[in-house]
Amino acid sequence: MKAKLLYLSVYLVYFATPFESVEVIPGVSVVKLVSVLFILVAMYYYRGFAFPRQPFFYVFALFTGFALLSTAWSLDKETTLINAIGTTVPTFILLTYLFLAIENRDHIEKIFKAYGLASFIVALIAIYMFYMGISFGNPAVVRLSVLGQDQNELSVLLSMGVVSSFYLLMYSTGNSKLKLFYILNVIVLSFVILSTGSRTGFVILLSIGVVLFFLTKGVKKVMYFVIAAVTIITLLIFVIPDSTTERLLQTITQIQDRDLTNRVEIWDMGIRAFQKEGAFIQGVGFKTFPDLMQKHFHWAEYPHNTYLVILIELGLIGFILYMTMIFIFIKKAYLLYKTVSLFHILFILPILMAMFTLGLEGRRWLFIFGILLIKLSEFSFVEIQTTNELNNLSHEEDQVS
Repeated sequence: MKAKLLYLSVYLVYFATPFESVEVIPGVSVVKLVSVLFILVAMYYYRGFAFPRQPFFYVFALFTGFALLSTAWSLDKETTLINAIGTTVPTFILLTYLFLAIENRDHIEKIFKAYGLASFIVALIAIYMFYMGISFGNPAVVRLSVLGQDQNELSVLLSMGVVSSFYLLMYSTGNSKLKLFYILNVIVLSFVILSTGSRTGFVILLSIGVVLFFLTKGVKKVMYFVIAAVTIITLLIFVIPDSTTERLLQTITQIQDRDLTNRVEIWDMGIRAFQKEGAFIQGVGFKTFPDLMQKHFHWAEYPHNTYLVILIELGLIGFILYMTMIFIFIKKAYLLYKTVSLFHILFILPILMAMFTLGLEGRRWLFIFGILLIKLSEFSFVEIQTTNELNNLSHEEDQVS
């Protein structure tokens, strides 16, 4: 009974993730509520806290400790302390228990089913809002959202729903009806990602298509490519509002002009302010980028770049720790690419791209997909090792006979 409750709570964590910033009550999101529930269930199941012997967790422990320590020299000590205790510490505990609970491929398959279903529900809500004429933000540019979530972040979360659906299509043992649902889910999620008007989501969606194109061989490759291209073009021209389509098609121009919706200006100002502070080694304090901007430019703007904000807030020490964790994920994805399939880079590629234009340093979902990469790599290694041992045993038997 306890085991069933634990695994149900694991799937619930992933199910809740596409509703990242939806609040149950003011100040308490769905994700926070589910995370607390899962941690309580896991503590009851494991009767304590076991530290996984994985390099990622050692580095995350150091990163968490350093984020807490940065309170001592922070520009805003209260903000740093509250955010370090309220985000990095719970995330570390959550990831630890998730890692312990995911024990086989069947668990991972069910996780992707939970995440894919939640993404589908979010997409249906978005489509309902679309046809009811409900938009979010600037009325001149129709950009869909769901229950007030940031469109850029929502598009990334739904992109991972696309990846989850393709994983189930390629590796699950489900029946044909389920696989038809996964295909439908990909189409619906793609539509909503485009409808958010997020250039980040648009580029990620295209990158997923490119990876899948190289995965497919022969006539099917051309057929799938043509179908996908026609679908996206049809949506952009005939279904999605012109203002949203125009925004998406400005992506290349934005890159060429080094604008990215004023992000480049914010990055430049942040770097100049960081240089004035001279806090290159230790940073200015966790979650204090807006304070830094307010102090030097009287403009409390957010960074929209995870790499830059980590460097500025936690200095070279924090940046090295953070990028070490990301490198571990990249390494696992590369090993899976070499031993299993190119497909597995899709568990890290969208996140790496999103980190360039979004501030995701405090987002736990950035790491829960990394945990899946580590687990998939472990399972793959065990399976390959088992296969090699069986082949060696068979070869020895053949020699004896």
